[in-house]
Amino acid sequence: MNNAALIAHVVSGSVWLGAVFMASFIDWPTIKSCSRQDKFPFEFVVRHGQRVLPAVYSAIVLLIITSVALVWIVKPSGNAAWGLLAVKGVAFSFMVGSTVYGSVVAWPRLQFANDTEAYAIYTAYINRARLVTVCGVVCTVLGLVLAHIL
Repeated sequence: MNNAALIAHVVSGSVWLGAVFMASFIDWPTIKSCSRQDKFPFEFVVRHGQRVLPAVYSAIVLLIITSVALVWIVKPSGNAAWGLLAVKGVAFSFMVGSTVYGSVVAWPRLQFANDTEAYAIYTAYINRARLVTVCGVVCTVLGLVLAHIL
């Protein structure tokens, strides 16, 4: 069960991190450079969000389940392990909070925005997505360190 939980954890983390990285560092800069600056690419952004949302939220749920399972199975001990888990938990919480905020607050606002407002809303959304990517990398590195010391 340990291997299955670990594989599911790594794959779901990779899906989420990959989706956020691709959207914020590749897709958005590319589509922005190909679009007229006075016309927000609503259709692309909405369709992109509709395709990414199920994968990201499925990955989040699976990460939560596998995180609990791995802690229960491995039973970390010592201050270093618990400290790393705490830092990983804080980074993961920011990732989840930022993702949910984007879905619940930013996306609805984006649907009713004019072009200028939409660029401002989506720029803030992309900046949060970039921070989510950084936190995802931090979680990955901490996971590797934890795997090494446990």
